[in-house]
Amino acid sequence: FAPFSKLADESYGPVAPPGCGAAKRTARERKENGAKDTAGDAPGSACDQTAPDANILPSAFFESLDACGPYVARSPGAFARACRLVKKHLEACVALAKPEDRDGDGAAESQRLAEASLGRTLLPGLSLLFSNAAASNEAWQAMAPLPATSRFRLYDEWRACYDEEGGDVCVFTSVVVGGDFVDAEDGGLDDPGDGQNLTEKGAKRVTPRRPSLVAAKLSAIAGSRAVMRRISKDNVREFGRKLAKNAHANPLPALLTVVAQVEAYTNMIAPVTDAFKYLTNLSFDVLVFLIIEKLSEGRTKLKEDGQNVSLWLNALAVFCGHLARKYAKDHHERNIKQEAGIDLALLLQHLVNTLTDGQSLDLLVLKEIILRATGAEALEDLSDAQIDAMAGGGVLREEAISALAGPNSLPARTKARGIARLKDALERGVASMESLTVPLLVRIAKLRSQIAFDVSATSKFLKRTSQLHDGLHETFFLFCAFLENAFPEPEEYAATVPSLRDLVHKHGLEPQMAFHVYRPALAKLKPVSVKDRTLDRNSVALDSGNGEPPTTWGTLLDDTQSMFPAEVWQGISPLMYLRFWSLTSYDLVVPTGRYEAETQRCRTGAEVLDKEIRKETSTAGYSADAIRLKRKERDRLVDLAKTFESELATQTKHVYATLKRLKTECGVYLSDNSTITNRASTVSVFLQTCVLPRVALSHADATYVSFFVEKLQVLRTPWFSTITYLNTLLGMMQALSFSRTHYEAGRLGTFLKRTLETLHRWKDDEDSCFEHECSDSVGFAMRPSEGDSGKKATREELYKLAHKWHIRCGKAFINALEQSEYVPLRNALAVLTRVTGVFPKTFRVGAHIVRATEKIQKNESTTGDLKTVASRYLAMLSKAKPGWVTDHGFNPHHPPDAKETEAIVLKEKKEAERLAKLKGSAIVREAQKEKATVGRDAKNANAGGNTQATQKAEKLNVQATEFTPTKAHVPSPVGNDSRITQDKRSDVRDRNVRGDDGRDRNVRGGDGTGGRGGRGDGGGGGGGGRDTNGKRRREDDDGERNDAKRFRSDDPVGVADRGGRTGGGGRGRGETGRNGRGDGGRGDGGRG
Repeated sequence: FAPFSKLADESYGPVAPPGCGAAKRTARERKENGAKDTAGDAPGSACDQTAPDANILPSAFFESLDACGPYVARSPGAFARACRLVKKHLEACVALAKPEDRDGDGAAESQRLAEASLGRTLLPGLSLLFSNAAASNEAWQAMAPLPATSRFRLYDEWRACYDEEGGDVCVFTSVVVGGDFVDAEDGGLDDPGDGQNLTEKGAKRVTPRRPSLVAAKLSAIAGSRAVMRRISKDNVREFGRKLAKNAHANPLPALLTVVAQVEAYTNMIAPVTDAFKYLTNLSFDVLVFLIIEKLSEGRTKLKEDGQNVSLWLNALAVFCGHLARKYAKDHHERNIKQEAGIDLALLLQHLVNTLTDGQSLDLLVLKEIILRATGAEALEDLSDAQIDAMAGGGVLREEAISALAGPNSLPARTKARGIARLKDALERGVASMESLTVPLLVRIAKLRSQIAFDVSATSKFLKRTSQLHDGLHETFFLFCAFLENAFPEPEEYAATVPSLRDLVHKHGLEPQMAFHVYRPALAKLKPVSVKDRTLDRNSVALDSGNGEPPTTWGTLLDDTQSMFPAEVWQGISPLMYLRFWSLTSYDLVVPTGRYEAETQRCRTGAEVLDKEIRKETSTAGYSADAIRLKRKERDRLVDLAKTFESELATQTKHVYATLKRLKTECGVYLSDNSTITNRASTVSVFLQTCVLPRVALSHADATYVSFFVEKLQVLRTPWFSTITYLNTLLGMMQALSFSRTHYEAGRLGTFLKRTLETLHRWKDDEDSCFEHECSDSVGFAMRPSEGDSGKKATREELYKLAHKWHIRCGKAFINALEQSEYVPLRNALAVLTRVTGVFPKTFRVGAHIVRATEKIQKNESTTGDLKTVASRYLAMLSKAKPGWVTDHGFNPHHPPDAKETEAIVLKEKKEAERLAKLKGSAIVREAQKEKATVGRDAKNANAGGNTQATQKAEKLNVQATEFTPTKAHVPSPVGNDSRITQDKRSDVRDRNVRGDDGRDRNVRGGDGTGGRGGRGDGGGGGGGGRDTNGKRRREDDDGERNDAKRFRSDDPVGVADRGGRTGGGGRGRGETGRNGRGDGGRGDGGRG
């Protein structure tokens, strides 16, 4: 230790921190020697005024340091001095290193000496300084000048020091006796350490160890296990400190135990990540090393079924996402502010290396990093309202998908900070290496295109290959969306990504992927100058704004034309292709409905919060913090509503300008007869190069394609046949459905729904759209080769065509649903679940689809996920079934079939019977009403022998009997009171006039008096009519025995009379004091 201490004292002055004794002595000596005293002004300033080679330490210093070994840490001061000297030494070596000097002597050799001392002495020595955070920081500062590859190699050497190699204590565990290894204690050796004995009886085998390091390792492992057994989200602070204290000196064994636990138990990811806030920079760097090592161990990354990702890989990816969200630091935060955190560039560089080797599963880590760190969200399972909102501005899109974020939802400031940190990691990359933005972007896109053809990378299961493709595509889109957010200005974005020509020809990307990457740079594409249907190729298309010459339309069109062979441009023009791929839904339509709905939601929420604030502030003891939060949320909603209104006005103006530009350009899309020589292939080329590739990208792009085709029709683009386009597209629906991945099938369903909605709108002539958009249009020419001069399709012909296409799509999907393979069934259901609102629309097609889907659901060999989707689709069909129509209802010019005609006739017959019955019932009610009135008059006139009234009553009885399905009523002779009573008793045995068994309603009396109870077995008494004030009385419809029912009235005087045993007395209610009156079925019920 003495030689090392002497050499350290001689060299320590220039590197000592300001204010310490060594720094002051060095400054005093320099002052005496005429040197400028700057040692006490800034850290390391004494060295800053010296040439870098002056800080190179002699080899004797490292020899003496290696002689001390890890036990230099017995003196923390000596350990700190050694770390600071090594740091300055490495900084000088890195500054002086030259590429040609890497394998020779000089600075590179001096750097290797320092790295060896770090791996053999300083890092193992740190393990003996238990829980010393300052020592951990000193060791990190010494290693910081080294590149990541050197640091990771040193970590591996550090781990080897814990193992049974390279130690300085020899433990004899076995000897060789007679050619066999036996234990030293059982081998008959009295003194195993006696060399003479060993020489005489056998050769020795020793196991050298450092017991102190082994004890430190086991202690760190035990401490980490103890923390992991008890940590939870409620005690993160307490056990986070214990975990950090355990990892300061021995981060390798401590954190390796934590990572292993996280791989096994995913519910520990969140609390463990929160507990890492007390770790040092060295511990975080070791953690990244362990994660990369775990990803590169060679373990199988798929489950035994070969179709799903292993649990450990999924858990490790989520763990990386949580770390990136909380502890990712940019260059300024790590190196200037000295904040502890992880370096995302290391993980990203590892992903670039694995993608270069063709390994795609590790991209799950990149996906989680983007999702967690930037608050993004994968946009696959979207509702129709959310898809519509994707056509709006940035604020509307963020609000529309905020419900999907869930636990990944981040505040705006946190999201911006995460985007900035990931951007810094991509731009800076790993030290001594290039930026990672373009390599990562290009490798993901190329691997996505090659995955289906790479036999070594794909699974034997077609389902797994589809999942790999969808996963790569989703990650690629997330990465492109991140780049668009990180570089919001088109000029900055264009300077970051390669040009269109380089993306296609240099990096080998597909044209659709290249345009998707470069589209944000085309946001400020200037209008093309068109004169007499001729393009001005010298006009400026893009102005880079960074001093470079602007890009002309001629250059841009030439780059576009070089992407395909010459046969393609015989069907469409490069300008049409470029315009199709440069626009988005934001440029073509304004989602006014979504803007209004979101604005109304914000205003309603603000009003509710304002009422709550006023209500709470008017009460005593309210919470000031709660009121403050509600006011803050209310102000946010008010500002958001204003933002929606402003964004709506801005987009409306932008869409108007875009459509005006398209109206000027569309005349030259297909009009150049010198280049467009194969017009018969226009639709097929447009589908192959434009429609189908973009439909497969996203739901928003699928919606955009339908909008673009609709605008071509509305703007009456010459030589573009919409009829041919629809006929070709809807005719190959089964092939399109089968050739998609699972996610692509869902996007195809979104595109099909939008297309069918437009077709039905034209067919049904909603808001006279057929007359304005389709009538006498070149797109509806029956013979496309004749152009605008040919015959145009009428609305009657459009009805027939739409019906034909509907049946054709029905046959395609029914054939797909009757397949026995997994992929056709899954894709067909994925498409159909997106179009239930517009397909099927007829009972005939719908019944066949329901029958085929029920077979899938009931088939025992069908997998569980398909049965679930089939059940969901059947429920959606049941909900949409009331909107189905017959073939004749869908197409009025289609003759109804026999069953349909029979159903119509039967329906009309039932309607006629119902009307006749209603008419007869009205006659019966009038007869009964008049009969009741006459009966009362007959009673009143009975004492005076009013024969005329009695005869009238008998006549009405006969009329009423004609409508009763019983035997004819035999009129009784007119006589005295006893005869009238006998007539009443005979009427009791007849059925009720209006129905059977007295269950029908009784005849209501006239205004002001209760009517007579209906006759029949158990018929209830007559209810009250309307009194003189026009208020309805209560009716008694009970068909049971009705004895002594109480009269319920607001008038306290009225009481109902008791009815007979056969028919109860009527109940009435009189508001003016006049009581209801009832007539009993047997005997005189009396009057109230």
